[in-house]
Amino acid sequence: MRVDPIMLRVAELNSDRYKLGVLTYGWNPFVFILDLVILRSINMKKYRLILFYLLVFLIPFGIFTKYYQGLFQEWINNSFGGIIYIMAWTALILLIQPRYHPKNVAFWVFIVNVVLEILQLWHPPFLEAIRATFLGRMLLGTTFVFSDFIYYGIGALFSAWFFSILKHRVR
Repeated sequence: MRVDPIMLRVAELNSDRYKLGVLTYGWNPFVFILDLVILRSINMKKYRLILFYLLVFLIPFGIFTKYYQGLFQEWINNSFGGIIYIMAWTALILLIQPRYHPKNVAFWVFIVNVVLEILQLWHPPFLEAIRATFLGRMLLGTTFVFSDFIYYGIGALFSAWFFSILKHRVR
């Protein structure tokens, strides 16, 4: 008995989404599962690429908010950056682990940032040494401000909404 090779047409672009072509030799459960794996990997690469480009935008934009001078300078320097900060961390984690649900990632990024904000009340020498560097100031912050929790919450809600829609659209 001769076994015919399973032939798949090359993945083709169809209405803005990648879809695999029709199987040549009928339906086969193994090939059906393979189709799903290939389809998901194509979409996962597209999703990760979009997340990467978002990070390339968000990181400089977040740093820009710390040095902005102009209208609403104090609010943009001290508060608005918290929204961008949460979005950037959510995008980074989703880039590393794209299968995680964006709502869960945004929630845990929010919790970690609340802990980091509370740590700003603590000033041991090793934390002060870290905060003395540019990267330490950007990652850990220097001053506790209770209103930052509001902007972290807004950033988490927006990130959960935005990245959920993005992930759904890429599928």
